[in-house]
Amino acid sequence: MAKDKHAEERFRLNREIMLQEQVEEEIRAEERSLKQSVEHFQDQMNTLFRQEEAYFARLQEKGALANSQDFALHEIKKEIGRVTESMKEQLTAGYRKEQVANQDKLGKLQRERNALTWD
Repeated sequence: MAKDKHAEERFRLNREIMLQEQVEEEIRAEERSLKQSVEHFQDQMNTLFRQEEAYFARLQEKGALANSQDFALHEIKKEIGRVTESMKEQLTAGYRKEQVANQDKLGKLQRERNALTWD
């Protein structure tokens, strides 16, 4: 029985492909985790802002505040929202770039493996 001349190279490439696919899955898991962290932060901030709004409303009802607009609470809330959205966009862009590079490397390995002859 003839030995496949490219068996070792094919094995090496299959292993590299498998490792590259694992890296890709780890990247996706990391991205999901970071996005969840940002969303959790945003949820916590929204909860705090609702509490602050309720507090200022009570103060205004008691006459302790002349106008609730004296506080920049809404501006701060909007800025926090902008910052967290920007963070999510930057994360998405960074991970997308990394995934494209990973897909390119994976495709190159697959093409290299597929080009090997079976002799």
